[in-house]
Amino acid sequence: MAVLASDPWAYVQHVIRHPGGPTPSDASAYWVQCERFFASLRSESYEARSLHLYYMILNGCKSLLSHRYGLSPSRSLTHGVKTTVDHNAADPSHPSNWRVAESQQVGVLQCITQSRVPGVRSTNPIAASTEELLKQVVWTHRAWTTAEGLDSKDEWFLPVAGKVRLEDLRGKPGLSGTPVRFRFRVSDRVKFQPQDMPTYFALDPDGEWVGQDFDWGNIQSEHASVRRHIDIISSREKPSYYVRKSTAAFQPTSQIALNFMLSHALSTLARYHPRQWSEALDGRLGWVIKEYLTVTPAQMLGILAGEISGRIVQIPYSALS
Repeated sequence: MAVLASDPWAYVQHVIRHPGGPTPSDASAYWVQCERFFASLRSESYEARSLHLYYMILNGCKSLLSHRYGLSPSRSLTHGVKTTVDHNAADPSHPSNWRVAESQQVGVLQCITQSRVPGVRSTNPIAASTEELLKQVVWTHRAWTTAEGLDSKDEWFLPVAGKVRLEDLRGKPGLSGTPVRFRFRVSDRVKFQPQDMPTYFALDPDGEWVGQDFDWGNIQSEHASVRRHIDIISSREKPSYYVRKSTAAFQPTSQIALNFMLSHALSTLARYHPRQWSEALDGRLGWVIKEYLTVTPAQMLGILAGEISGRIVQIPYSALS
């Protein structure tokens, strides 16, 4: 696949405006708004960054839905997410007790989830605290962009490509020192040739799934070539990964939907609850928020552009410098 390292705007605009595409004018308009908010992310204000990031993802998602999946989000379409408070908590006003969940109305989040996971309709609200969402996104980002060793608490989440499920074989909340099984369909076998993993390759009896059992250290060192394929933008179809939460079973979600929820939570705090927002920035996980607002925009833009164009689009972090 071609890798575009600079100026994705003109390329994606060309794809969107291609004759015969569904609602090209709407998709193009949303993408222009996405570009505008991405440019605004150069602001040094973390409050402004949270708002601009949210609207960048929102408009990018609308462009994606309009073009790639043939959906036509209108201006009246709800965002599909809501922020609630855990009133049973000792301090309901603390950011860690804020929850993000799907709203009852059809919105952008539901459209993304349903279009990326055909035949699966979300029935249980996706809810997580602001801190949990921050950990998921930042640690996921680190897991697939670095080859450095992670602390055990950082290994709760690992990104994988396609219809892949991450299983903790011992039922532990973390993955440190624990063999992990990656499952992917036989159609994806071309990416993982047996010679790359001679001691771990196995085929399930029914022939439908190919299972790989190996530890995180092997991914980093001995099988670095395979690890490079384990990312969230390697497939032209509907790349997604499974996030394992310590308090829930495996739950399919997408990087786009996860970032959508997180940016909504942060923008809500920054806009309507400035005191809690300041506490979150200055608190124990303040560095996580700042890192997310710094490194995510370029990564997220590349994912959206890749989803729309069907090709891998890499946006250098220097685009925000």
